[in-house]
Amino acid sequence: MKNLQTFLIQHNYLAPSNDTGLYGPLTMQAVQKYQCDHNIVCSGNEFSTGYGVVGQQTLAKLNTSTPTPPAPSSAAKTNL
Repeated sequence: MKNLQTFLIQHNYLAPSNDTGLYGPLTMQAVQKYQCDHNIVCSGNEFSTGYGVVGQQTLAKLNTSTPTPPAPSSAAKTNL
């Protein structure tokens, strides 16, 4: 769960303070937004369409998404 939440945080679908390790309503809403943004599913519910559930299609898309590189540290910055 933490990996999913970290991914959603890195891609601005979930606020940084919400990496709880639990699949609660905020994580579900973030998954729904991700699903809709990636044309997986945009309506229904977890029972009728899988909306908000990380099923086969969502997992496949998550696995092929380009990871967001970490922000550069202050040590990596150079003076110009």
